[in-house]
Amino acid sequence: MTTFREVVEAWIASKEHCAGSLGRIQFWVDQFGHLPITEVSEDDVDRALEVLVSRGKLKPGRKVSLRKRPDWCHIL
Repeated sequence: MTTFREVVEAWIASKEHCAGSLGRIQFWVDQFGHLPITEVSEDDVDRALEVLVSRGKLKPGRKVSLRKRPDWCHIL
């Protein structure tokens, strides 16, 4: 089964990215990298978003829903 990390590595190899986006994607790899991509659940995403909130990286009022699926979910 393809892991989240493998999908990210393919995405990174597919085009050039700025250092900022690579740093942000590393957070998600740290959270889900070991999981098969099809097994990343809404609860997993919610927990990761809560980590961002606790770090002050995601603030209420930025029109971010903790139940909204990330953009990459369309590839599933």
